[in-house]
Amino acid sequence: MSFEAFIKTIVTEVAPTLWERLTTIVAAPARYPEMVWILMPLLITLLLMTFYFGRYKREEL
Repeated sequence: MSFEAFIKTIVTEVAPTLWERLTTIVAAPARYPEMVWILMPLLITLLLMTFYFGRYKREEL
């Protein structure tokens, strides 16, 4: 498989499927409101970890 064919496959097949899956995941809480209770602790944890590791740059997990 040549590099050009590889890029064409990525652009024509993989990228649209990836975009479709990503939009489905992002839109899922709007369709299923019960997901919000699952996502809120995850998003809060992500935000707090971002602040923590932004302040303490030498810290590792």
